[in-house]
Amino acid sequence: MALHNLVLDTDVSDDLAGGLTELERTLSEAVPSFVGLHLTMDLGGPPVVLATLEDAEVGSVMTSLRWASVAGATSTTLTLYARQAGALVDLAADLSWTARQDRRDEVASLLAGPDVELDRDLPPAPLASGLTGLAEFTVVNQAQGVLISRGTDPEDALTELIFQAQATGTELIDHARRLLAGPWAAPTETRASVDD
Repeated sequence: MALHNLVLDTDVSDDLAGGLTELERTLSEAVPSFVGLHLTMDLGGPPVVLATLEDAEVGSVMTSLRWASVAGATSTTLTLYARQAGALVDLAADLSWTARQDRRDEVASLLAGPDVELDRDLPPAPLASGLTGLAEFTVVNQAQGVLISRGTDPEDALTELIFQAQATGTELIDHARRLLAGPWAAPTETRASVDD
């Protein structure tokens, strides 16, 4: 159930780190050879990728399971990895059955593409956004906060950050770290604080 709830709940403002940790614990209990996952969320901007698959484990991956979920304009893809071939077959069957039960309209069910695919991601796909985990996601969000504190509209902060990274020829995460490390990242006095 933790897998179903995490993938269908695309509100990243909730406790994503806690949900991801609980999901990993549950998967490790259910699939002893489980080694990690990639969670990709497309929330209308650049896709956000959270990964727990360690580089050292990539070579040991023998099977993968990809589960896709679309809710309105939001899409989420969860890919699980395990060391033992066939380790994810039962979970794939359970998820496929659950997905069919969740669909009310039989015609839509027949027209929809596969929700669950085995061994499509061997070896793991490269990360498109450059954000490889919660720490990187947090750094980018903090850098957006710096831009917002300087007057950038909150809805434009991510776009501005991406533009700045491209203009300087750096990766998004590196530019965000540089922005946070600079002396200009500290909050500046506002007119209200000067008048006090």
